[in-house]
Amino acid sequence: MRCPNCGTEGDESYCLSCGQKLSVVGTLDTATNEVLAGWGLRVGASLVDYLILLAPLIVLKVLLGSVVGAVVLVVLEAAYFVTQWLMYDGRTVGNRLVHTRVRDEATGGTITNKQALWRYFYLEVSVIFEIVGIGSNSATLLLLAGVYFLVDLLFPLWDKRKQTLHDKLAHTIVIIA
Repeated sequence: MRCPNCGTEGDESYCLSCGQKLSVVGTLDTATNEVLAGWGLRVGASLVDYLILLAPLIVLKVLLGSVVGAVVLVVLEAAYFVTQWLMYDGRTVGNRLVHTRVRDEATGGTITNKQALWRYFYLEVSVIFEIVGIGSNSATLLLLAGVYFLVDLLFPLWDKRKQTLHDKLAHTIVIIA
């Protein structure tokens, strides 16, 4: 567990560096010894990030149309999320506001470039289904997009490591920073 006072890593109930009592608020992940972020914090971080991306979404859809605008937005979102996760220690703007970060599920360490790219890809599977569904006028793909989105969003509510589907597939967890 990381000491909130000095940042020292340790697995004692008191920080070995500064002596502060370490308390666990939330679920302690036994594999990484980190406190997992709950569903509410995760949703809060996502809402902040998508509010930041809302204005470009509207502009792109108006200027480029639904399908082309959505494709360009996916590329911009990829740049936003992947860059933030890699440059800011697993934290987007939303993560920084709610004090969470994305970590490797096995080690609790920073995620790799590959994990960041796969995490974003799996996060956007529903958007990809939606784009193809709109382009091909397929109600089935639009339904699949909605189902994947809901299952991915709600998965942390019953998962013991509070992971979404995109976390499981990219081998990541979200912890309290």
